[in-house]
Amino acid sequence: MKTISTLLLTAAIASISLPVNAYGIYGIGNKPCSLWTSERANTVMDNENINWILGFVTASARAGNRVYNLNAGQMINWIDKYCTLNPEWFVYDSAGALVGEMEKQLE
Repeated sequence: MKTISTLLLTAAIASISLPVNAYGIYGIGNKPCSLWTSERANTVMDNENINWILGFVTASARAGNRVYNLNAGQMINWIDKYCTLNPEWFVYDSAGALVGEMEKQLE
């Protein structure tokens, strides 16, 4: 009986499929833009959040995305505007949109 239970459990686990591009999103990236906006007044959290965005852009460039040469202040202003207009979207979405806009500037 134990063997049958083990086989059924193994089959159930094996049948779970993840999307081809499944990956984890950590830090502020998996939080809504409304949180980004509200934490802008908190210096400690704001610094961590800004560093997350800068790291995302750096990683995107390292992964082969062509990113337009903006300074950190310009990037954060862009994210501020995006998150103000789209509070229900995730910060990850705003960072991806920023990279997309930066790539368009190079076309």
